[in-house]
Amino acid sequence: MILLQSEELSIGYSRNPLLKGLNLTLPAGTLTILLGRNGGGKSTLIRTLAGLLPALGGTIRTETGTVSPQANHEWLARQIAVVLTERPHTQFMSGYELVALGRAPYTNWTGRLNPHDCQLIEQALQITYATDLQNCLIEELSDGQCQKLMIARALAQDTPVLLLDEPLAHLDLANSALLLNSLAAYAKANGKAILLSSHHIELAIHTADFLWLIDHDNLLHSNLPEQLVLENKIGHIFSGSHVFFNPYTGHFDFPMPTTSHVLHANLHLSETCSYWLTKALAKRGIQLRQAADSRWKIGQALDHMPYYTWQYENKSGQTDMAGIVQLLADYTQKQLLTNF
Repeated sequence: MILLQSEELSIGYSRNPLLKGLNLTLPAGTLTILLGRNGGGKSTLIRTLAGLLPALGGTIRTETGTVSPQANHEWLARQIAVVLTERPHTQFMSGYELVALGRAPYTNWTGRLNPHDCQLIEQALQITYATDLQNCLIEELSDGQCQKLMIARALAQDTPVLLLDEPLAHLDLANSALLLNSLAAYAKANGKAILLSSHHIELAIHTADFLWLIDHDNLLHSNLPEQLVLENKIGHIFSGSHVFFNPYTGHFDFPMPTTSHVLHANLHLSETCSYWLTKALAKRGIQLRQAADSRWKIGQALDHMPYYTWQYENKSGQTDMAGIVQLLADYTQKQLLTNF
């Protein structure tokens, strides 16, 4: 079942289209994530689909009518819930009261909540892991905490379609992953269609049912994340000189820094420790190479401890990685001065 769709949609400002000819669908029970570089039109597209901005051409439809700024606001509020990037400016309002505003399209002029309203509010707080914020004043909360409550308000609105503009912008990676998976489960369990924009590309690939991807030529690609990876659409758009997309893992990799000096050492480290020690030295311009006959001998004290024993000529000791890196950097600098 398609809950929101566009036909030959063009969006933008002052008749200068950012995107055009968009034929998009949001199916029930799915999480769709919108990706693209800054300035590509992600926020404009979400605002247009929500009926907050007029389309430059084409139509947007839900199951029961056409979406536009001229649509009946009461009807529209029961079809689409929206979360934008602005922080709510309220004083003396609690988290629970903010989420309760999501029930405004269904209450009378008194705003009185019935048991069903309260149940939806409690559910929304649980889905967004914001139950502990319901008694806090909004003005005392961080941006990330406010964002959770704004998403909960949209969930409490209980509309078929939810449109969220950068809902993860103020959340750390762990909370972003937790919330994203919770929203995906909510959409599937309740037959909702959720569209959100994000810069968390890796999370989007591994979580979304569908991706909408805006490329450099202002073309929007809609498909499974896995298909867009295989077509190298994601790598083409987001890779650069200092970051590149790995199509096998679905993650971004970073090239090693350029090094100007080679240091040989006899390493007795795990593969993981050797990798990170090499990375740390590369930032200092030192390329570390394994050499069994080197006077430098570096080994781990214990596999589960971040300490290393080191030995050079007749000196030995124990330190953490920072000590090893500083020691080797100082030695390399002395060697360069001696050679000069």
